[in-house]
Amino acid sequence: MAKRFSGVPFEADREVPGLIVKFGDYPLHHGGVGAIRSLGRLGVPMYAITEDRYTPAAASRYLERAFVWPTTGTEEPGRLVEGLLRVGRRIGRPTVLIPTDEEAAVLIAEHQDVLGSRFLFPRVEPKLPRHLASKQGLHELCAEHGIPSPTAAFPQSYDDIVDFAEKARFPIVAKNREAFVRRSRPAVNGTTRIATREGLLTLARDWGERPGVILQEYLPREEAEDWIVHAYFDQDSTPLAMFTGVKVRSWPPHAGMTANAYVVDNPELADIAARFIKQLGFTGIIDLDLRFDRRDGQYKLLDFNPAWAPSSGSSRTSRGWTSSAPCTST
Repeated sequence: MAKRFSGVPFEADREVPGLIVKFGDYPLHHGGVGAIRSLGRLGVPMYAITEDRYTPAAASRYLERAFVWPTTGTEEPGRLVEGLLRVGRRIGRPTVLIPTDEEAAVLIAEHQDVLGSRFLFPRVEPKLPRHLASKQGLHELCAEHGIPSPTAAFPQSYDDIVDFAEKARFPIVAKNREAFVRRSRPAVNGTTRIATREGLLTLARDWGERPGVILQEYLPREEAEDWIVHAYFDQDSTPLAMFTGVKVRSWPPHAGMTANAYVVDNPELADIAARFIKQLGFTGIIDLDLRFDRRDGQYKLLDFNPAWAPSSGSSRTSRGWTSSAPCTST
């Protein structure tokens, strides 16, 4: 059941098309396909940017047209903006942008004045999506607004990692720190569980002088539950629709996007999410990953995706998904 807050009935505008926007080479993305099928069944004309003509999104019978535009996510922002405008000119009418990864959401927010000439999307403070997509930025916002999150460290050098390893309680979790940087200079292939001090120091030797990682407290799976929140917030940061649910399985196992979940009405979690978004002043689609820690009874925020990216826990790399073993979603 959807957790609805607005109480306002709505009907799909079938005159305004939607465009699925993502950057990088990861063709097996069920979130984009789900949006195409859901909106297409309502009669909304749907378009998508795809790696080639044979991805699941491109093959959907609910898609009006696939715009084949291979990207890596490491291109100059100006090139990506111009590419989007080119697609908009080919569609030929105002189109709603539906970002399905952090990079797309960040790019749209930071270039909204230019993109607004062709596209429709919620206006947001330009720097906010990048801050939310950053693991360090999210941790800082959680601390500022009283939202529980795992204990974390943000090493600036190998020496910082050595100092951390002396005091840390293992296992720990390592994640790439920033959107875009995870594509150009990934420190780890995905959310990575590190079991020992020696294992951390061995991995860290390849992270360079300024390691782009977050080292995070591991919340044991046997003592926790994985929860997700999907919602849309209007220009007043009020939720028009919100879904809460339990994440059962991921792909890759314990480290990737949701492969199986079920909806559970959770008023406490919905209230936490709504209050946080209101404090941030965010507008648009959100996808939150949280872990309920049975040891202290708190929902701890792990990831904030300012885009339709259903509960992704690992980085996306060339032609599919990779992860480092052993690893786990946190």
